[in-house]
Amino acid sequence: MKELNELFNEIDKVEKELKRNQRVKIDYSSPNWEEKLKAASTLNPDTEARLKNLLNSIISAVRNANQEKIDNIREKLSSTKNVICEMGISFDELKKSKNAEKFFEDEFLLKAISGPGPDIRDTMLSIAELVKIAKEKSIDYKKIIKGVLKYASDEQVLSYGSMKSLLENYLKR
Repeated sequence: MKELNELFNEIDKVEKELKRNQRVKIDYSSPNWEEKLKAASTLNPDTEARLKNLLNSIISAVRNANQEKIDNIREKLSSTKNVICEMGISFDELKKSKNAEKFFEDEFLLKAISGPGPDIRDTMLSIAELVKIAKEKSIDYKKIIKGVLKYASDEQVLSYGSMKSLLENYLKR
């Protein structure tokens, strides 16, 4: 349980750091507001590195956890907004990756464990894009989804179904 507490403390620290970064005020009447907005939304290298380490730690913890710990990790992640939105690999990185299958496994596992995030529609679009890229790269996304279903929640999300049912829908395509 000590490792889980350390993981949760790191999640809290990164969440606070990301919230601080969001507090930048942009004057949209200024002539270079777009540059300021882009700079404000770009993570500094330290935060980016912490997020990648956090992603690896979460994935490792989930893969080695019993159901109770998985539920605790899921609950913790659902209490965050920024960590869930920022964590993971970009679609551009996935497209360029030579080790894409591992990245897809990690991304689908992250989707399964973290649930719908702040906006389930964004999650649905993200899953659809992951599947599209997997097809382009001839990666067996169905096998990956089957492997992560055990981590997904059965809890209903509004009228969209559960995270598990959202992922299962892609097995029927």
